Amino acid sequence: MSNAIVREGRTERGTASSCSSWAPAGTPDGLAALTAREREVLALMAEGQSNAGITGAHVVSAGVVEKHVANIFVKLGLPPSEGDNRRVLAVLRYLGS
Repeated sequence: MSNAIVREGRTERGTASSCSSWAPAGTPDGLAALTAREREVLALMAEGQSNAGITGAHVVSAGVVEKHVANIFVKLGLPPSEGDNRRVLAVLRYLGS
């Protein structure tokens, strides 16, 4: 996935940041850092499933799914933003891999 959709130098909560700086060292796109379960959750997100749908498919609690999704966002370098939909950006990154 291209970083073209990442807006460098965006101010988040009063500090300058870029999405690419959130990816763990040694994993330029962050996908390699995802656990097998996180990749599975991301694949279900790519199929259009909501957190509730993922919860039902895996017989896990909503809290567990929310934690996996939050970990996916961190590992893919997608900080909270009012201007971007992190779920869509994560799926685009996954589909582009």
